[in-house]
Amino acid sequence: MGGKINYYLKIIFSMYTWYFAYGSNMDEDRIRGRGVRVIKWMRGRLKDYRLVFNKPCRFGGCANIEPSKGSIVEGVLYLIPEEDLYKLDWFEGYPTHYDRRVFTIETDEGSIEAWAYIAVKTRDGLKPSREYMNFLIRGAEKHGLSREYISKLKLHL
Repeated sequence: MGGKINYYLKIIFSMYTWYFAYGSNMDEDRIRGRGVRVIKWMRGRLKDYRLVFNKPCRFGGCANIEPSKGSIVEGVLYLIPEEDLYKLDWFEGYPTHYDRRVFTIETDEGSIEAWAYIAVKTRDGLKPSREYMNFLIRGAEKHGLSREYISKLKLHL
């Protein structure tokens, strides 16, 4: 009997995937407004990357990540239905504006493999708008990211 239960659990969990939000999708109202169903969330950290705002967008500079030894990007891990990932692809402009890759994200419960987006085209010298940063700050505060990290986000206001 146990083998059959494990078989069905594997099928159920294969229907979901983890997504790591480090930008405006940290705001749960924003991601749900995009039609993405959040099953579970937890705080996550991407090591050896840093948050930058070099992705051209209507808000000025939008969030992106780039390799940076010793740096950490904090964000929100969302467990979502696999088909909702394609909704995010549309909103993020995959594959023209953002590429989607799998990263190892550290959590309080261990490491998780999750999808995240990286900008395809970047430009130095961009600044995010106040409206855009408010999405990030609201999401970071609601999900309990570190005070230090939230303070860094507020420097962009």
